[in-house]
Amino acid sequence: MIIHVVYEFRGGVQKVAFELAVAQSRLGHNVEIWSLSNETIDDVLVEGLRIRYFDCLSVFGVKYSKVLAKKLLAKRDSIDVIHSHNTFHPLNYQIYLFSKKNQKKVAYHPHGALDPNLFKGYSFDSIKKKLYIFLFERR
Repeated sequence: MIIHVVYEFRGGVQKVAFELAVAQSRLGHNVEIWSLSNETIDDVLVEGLRIRYFDCLSVFGVKYSKVLAKKLLAKRDSIDVIHSHNTFHPLNYQIYLFSKKNQKKVAYHPHGALDPNLFKGYSFDSIKKKLYIFLFERR
């Protein structure tokens, strides 16, 4: 199974993840998209692709899902690859911990978020990204 993980299912990054997942599904792969949600939403089938929504906790805009973590553990034997589309989001670290502990292949897709121009200067966004890399990505 290939799982695409997105922090929320709306926007350009999610559209790319969806199109990639649909193409993989058409090639015969078992593919799902897993997304966080602040409200309870039932799974949805779109073009034969299952989109699963997981309740999450949100503290100062940082989201974490215990439900998603439990589902990863429950499905660990059927997971081949996890493709995370969550640059600068602690969900990447959650995926990293799971993949390391369970020896699963994982791909991280930055979708242009690592453009050096985004790190220049001392804007709030630039500082936030540098801080995130220092705290989470260097482990």
